[in-house]
Amino acid sequence: LGLQALGYIGGVFYSLAYLRKVAIPTNPLGCIIPSNVTFLVLVALALGWNIKHFDLFDHLGYLAALVVYYAVITAVFAIVTRNGFRQMAGFVGPRGFEVQSAVPVMPVTPPPPTYEDPAGRR
Repeated sequence: LGLQALGYIGGVFYSLAYLRKVAIPTNPLGCIIPSNVTFLVLVALALGWNIKHFDLFDHLGYLAALVVYYAVITAVFAIVTRNGFRQMAGFVGPRGFEVQSAVPVMPVTPPPPTYEDPAGRR
């Protein structure tokens, strides 16, 4: 299960890095929910397969441990995915902290044009 968890989380980081290099998402925040729902469906299928293949209804302790395991993996996936897509959208920096401007952003008005006399007169 440890290698499986490493594969899940490593795959998330690899996928996000790949998307940053080759994709130009117009709405990265819109990718968070579909990614999490898809992962949840795949986790449910994996859990169902493990229950059927290993006949875990006869071993409720193992079943409970597996459910907790998949719940933790799903939570970690959701957090990493959300932070990755928020980073792509420019809301967070590379370490996951909120990005805030050091200087308040105010509209800048250009200075009025100056007209210079070629002869140097005022």
